[in-house]
Amino acid sequence: MYSSTRFSLTPRLRRLFALLAVLAIVAASCSDDSSSDDVEPLPDDEVTTTTTTIPGTTQPIPDEGVALVDLQISSVAFGDTGSVTIVNNGDEDVDLNGIFLCQWPNYLDLGGIVDGGVLAAGASTDVAAQRWGGLDRASGEAALYTGQAFADAEAILAYVQWGEGGHQRASTAAEAGIWPSADDFVTPDPEFPNIESGGDPADPGNWS
Repeated sequence: MYSSTRFSLTPRLRRLFALLAVLAIVAASCSDDSSSDDVEPLPDDEVTTTTTTIPGTTQPIPDEGVALVDLQISSVAFGDTGSVTIVNNGDEDVDLNGIFLCQWPNYLDLGGIVDGGVLAAGASTDVAAQRWGGLDRASGEAALYTGQAFADAEAILAYVQWGEGGHQRASTAAEAGIWPSADDFVTPDPEFPNIESGGDPADPGNWS
């Protein structure tokens, strides 16, 4: 007659086997983590610090410059009742004190002639020919200067001459590059009472 004996674990043994199983799983997990990227930090005395200096791109701010006067002679009307028209082509008002209009041998400080002594941006003013005793159609010139150094090419601002002879400031204007030469002049049309600039005022061909 066949008989069997049942093998039974005590609760204490079951707990022991369960603990061993858990330890086996943990050990297997640690052994498979061989590709870990963790890097131990270097000691403080082995750390090297690199400093990169980037060159500056700013420049020192220069001293404030003096604004250039943008004045031009745009028209000359002949006769005792004529005039010289001066225009401010700049974007700022111009103080005319110390700006001289010259037709040798007469010189006029525009600051004492123009109302308020200031010519607004884009504005023009007419200087009466009576202040010179008239403007002769046959021959003459008109020049603008800053200051009274009339032979200084750096002081002359604008120039026009018409007819032959009597031109004292043409060579100064030519040296300044605002008129071709002392031999270049505008020939007034007898049908018109004046000459006007229709382009670059330094080109006699633009006056008619």
